[in-house]
Amino acid sequence: MNINFLTGSLAYREHKTGVHFFHDMLIRKTIEHKKYNVNISFYNKEEEVRQYLPDYVCEESNQHFSNKFTRIFAYIFPIELIFGKSDIYICDGLIPIINKSKKRVAIVFDLMVKKFPNYYKPVMRAYMNFYFMRCRKADLILTISHTTKRDIVHYLKIPEDRIVVVPCGYVGTSNNGELTVEFAEKIKEKYIFYVGDMRKNKNLLNAIKGFEKAYRENSDIKFYIAGKKSGEYEDLNKYVIEHNLQNAVNFLGYISESEKIALYKNSLGLLFVSKYEGFGIPILEAAYYETPVITSNCSSMKEIAEECSILVDPNKPNEIKDAIKSLYNCDIRSDIIKKQKRLLDTYSWENMYSKFEKAIDSLYFYDGCV
Repeated sequence: MNINFLTGSLAYREHKTGVHFFHDMLIRKTIEHKKYNVNISFYNKEEEVRQYLPDYVCEESNQHFSNKFTRIFAYIFPIELIFGKSDIYICDGLIPIINKSKKRVAIVFDLMVKKFPNYYKPVMRAYMNFYFMRCRKADLILTISHTTKRDIVHYLKIPEDRIVVVPCGYVGTSNNGELTVEFAEKIKEKYIFYVGDMRKNKNLLNAIKGFEKAYRENSDIKFYIAGKKSGEYEDLNKYVIEHNLQNAVNFLGYISESEKIALYKNSLGLLFVSKYEGFGIPILEAAYYETPVITSNCSSMKEIAEECSILVDPNKPNEIKDAIKSLYNCDIRSDIIKKQKRLLDTYSWENMYSKFEKAIDSLYFYDGCV
């Protein structure tokens, strides 16, 4: 069976998020298992992505390169004319025209644009809605949580039997690279932290408000926010200044892998109280590095971490405050860490690949899902 990943450019770039790691690991595991002939097609020129390609891609797969205009042609001409013939095309961001004897598999990570349309600019909202409309033409939908599967059924009206949950995994590293003197001093403090972007769904304003309440009662704790200073950063920073929290709330900006690992290993806990997530990779990262988690009692966070975290209502800063204060208790922290170990068995990249393989074989051999 020949599989063509039309998602390569999402997997290979300098700075990755959970979405990029998912694509990378899906391709990596498919190559490692050697069951299928793997092609990877890029809507990019070779020089734009070649520097980011790992050895396993270069040595064990066929790569095809094009340019950004190929996306337009793929809505006019069958994709086989552009990237060659395959039996199944794994698509993200584009559901192309295809020969009727071939199969298309779409990947959907979340339905945030449907649940929170005002979070998006009109152009991006239109693009995402067009993509979701095209998803209805896919033979199979892969998604990363049961929460997102329910959203797909509700918003896109796609039958459940065409949707398969292929959850994320996580494999950490023992990267102990050198830290700057300044950063090394930061992690000696008592702190909680957040890592990720600063979009509205991340609910960082309520996270800061909850932290502020805990800080007013115990001023020896800090809140480190790691991630690109974009999204709601200006509003968040304004709140911090207006409430005289500059010494307590630190926006770290983009951090290295070594710095991220150090944050996990030395913190009281991760504060991850989003209003909506497709999955929530930081929860698995925290489990790997034995870091307690405070997260939301809704969306995929509850699905993943209900048994091994402190759940709070993300709209109630007082609940967030109480959860932060509970992390001062060593027994509570130890109990959470013990329970987290189950997560890494349930959510592994091998389990992800096993579910992917089962779904692909069912689609190819039986023209259906399992």
